[in-house]
Amino acid sequence: MYKLYEVMKKKVTFKEYILFAEAWFFLAISRLMLVFLPFRKIIPLLGRTVVISNNPPASTEPPVILSKISLSIRRAGKRSPWRTMCFEQALAAKMMLKRRKLVSTIYFGVCKNASIVGMNMSAHAWIESYGFILTGERNRAAFTIVSCFVS
Repeated sequence: MYKLYEVMKKKVTFKEYILFAEAWFFLAISRLMLVFLPFRKIIPLLGRTVVISNNPPASTEPPVILSKISLSIRRAGKRSPWRTMCFEQALAAKMMLKRRKLVSTIYFGVCKNASIVGMNMSAHAWIESYGFILTGERNRAAFTIVSCFVS
């Protein structure tokens, strides 16, 4: 599997700058959607609702682009003047993956005991594709999955 640190060791290429710009753009779109649209209007963009399962991820090798998308979303999120929390990042990753016709699952979870996480957070979102978690990896084990969408 292509590790994230292997991507970070290399010199940044022009294609990675383009991917960064795309991630930054989709983070802005995600933030605008969350501010101005009710959640019921966003749900159809997430894909179809699926029954939550604890099946192990597929054993196929994830495409290399997944780690690059993950890294570009993290980089763009750190350099954005607006809020880029887990939901904005997952939504931006969903749009980037959909643009490349890659299947992904976005998960929404809640934490009954927010002191476990160490933040004032009671909800979390993360996205997975080919068994690779693109965004929201940190602390996801503390959250109980309440809904997931596949596209």
